[in-house]
Amino acid sequence: MEFTWTPEQQDLRASTRRLLQQRAPVSRARELAEAGTRHDPQVWTALAQQIGLQGLAIPEEHGGSGASRVEQAVVLEEMGRVLLGGLPDAELDALLDKAQIRQVTPLTVSDKRKLREMIVQGRSDGYCTADGQLEVGIRSIAVPVRGRDGKIIAAINMGVPATRHTMESLVSQLLPILRNAASEIEFAIRSRP
Repeated sequence: MEFTWTPEQQDLRASTRRLLQQRAPVSRARELAEAGTRHDPQVWTALAQQIGLQGLAIPEEHGGSGASRVEQAVVLEEMGRVLLGGLPDAELDALLDKAQIRQVTPLTVSDKRKLREMIVQGRSDGYCTADGQLEVGIRSIAVPVRGRDGKIIAAINMGVPATRHTMESLVSQLLPILRNAASEIEFAIRSRP
C-alpha cells in the first residue's frame, strides 16, 4: 500500500501552508485569541477562494459553503454517514430534520430522504461510499469501528482520485483493507483493561 503524498496533495499542502504562514502567523492567531475573535475572515476567504478548501466550516460570506459541522458530516463525508448509521432511527431522523443541507458540488446528495436511505443502506452494508460529494474527482469509502459493546465509536476511511479507482474497485479492493484495519483497532480496544 502506498502512503506517500501525490504531487497534487503536496501542492495543496504547500499552498495551504504558504497562505497560512503569510496571512495567519502564530502572532496573528494569538492576537485574535486575546481579542476574543474566533477567526480572521480574510484568511477564511482566501482558504475558500484561493485554495478551494470548501469543505472547511467557512461561512458563506467568506466564500465557503456555510455548512455546519453536522451538515458537513452528513452530506459531504462517508465517515459521517457511517457514524450516523450507528444512531437509533429516532435520533437519526431528528438530526436530519434539523440539518440544512446545501449543494456543495453537482454530486452532493441534498435530498434528506435519499440521504437517509444512503445512511440506512450503509448501516446494512457495513460501509459507506462517496463520489464527488465534497470535491468532484475524489471517491472515498469508510467503515465503522465498534467499541466493546458493539456500538459504532469511530470510522476510518480511504479517499482516492476518481482517475485511480471506480466505485466498484473501492468496494472490491479497498473495503477489505479498511475492514481489516477496523478489526485490528477493535481488537486493540477489546484487549485494553
